[in-house]
Amino acid sequence: ETRFLDDSLRSLLDQTWADWEWVVVVDHETAWGPIVEDPRIRIVVEEGLATSGSAKRLACYVALGECLVALEPGDQLAPDALETILEALDAAPEAGMVYGDEASDPESTGLDGDTAAFEPLPHNIVSAPFAPTRGLAFRHAAYDAVGGYDESLGGDADHDLVCRIFEHADAARVGHRLYLKRSTTDAEATGAAPSARSESDWQRYDRHVESSCLAWAKRRG
Repeated sequence: ETRFLDDSLRSLLDQTWADWEWVVVVDHETAWGPIVEDPRIRIVVEEGLATSGSAKRLACYVALGECLVALEPGDQLAPDALETILEALDAAPEAGMVYGDEASDPESTGLDGDTAAFEPLPHNIVSAPFAPTRGLAFRHAAYDAVGGYDESLGGDADHDLVCRIFEHADAARVGHRLYLKRSTTDAEATGAAPSARSESDWQRYDRHVESSCLAWAKRRG
């Protein structure tokens, strides 16, 4: 919901790394206005976007930065998140993406406490319950190399992209919290039945597990 975007913006304004750009895709001009005027905020108005994958694809298309960070409405970045992500990418030039631990906002999710991210190993990356899908950061070059977000997908769009980028390049994990999750689960957001979600997760696992393992092994000689 656009009313939660204010919380996301506040977390960006608090960043220790100030050289950021935030691309917000809305479906009409009056959908949302920022609480402050800031040239780093870019609002893109586009009607008829049917999925979150299509909205994220558009945002990434117009984004100018070398690093792309996915931020769901209402979710928040830790104050040092952007700086930490850039440091991690500098330290791991072979990595195409970076991710870290997350926490859930108990008021909106019913959950509490930090969730430690799993290590960037093939069986974790391609398995939806263990894969990073929040607080993700991609090199723009790696994102473009794999074709970007699939605009036909909704809640699966992030995991689908993670699987494809991992086949292209390594991933780096940051061992502390980068992200506070407010928004609902993917299944709730898309309205998909749990059985349907499970089936799509397994289909994606089967599609990517062998190629991810081979790519990971090849990168290690």
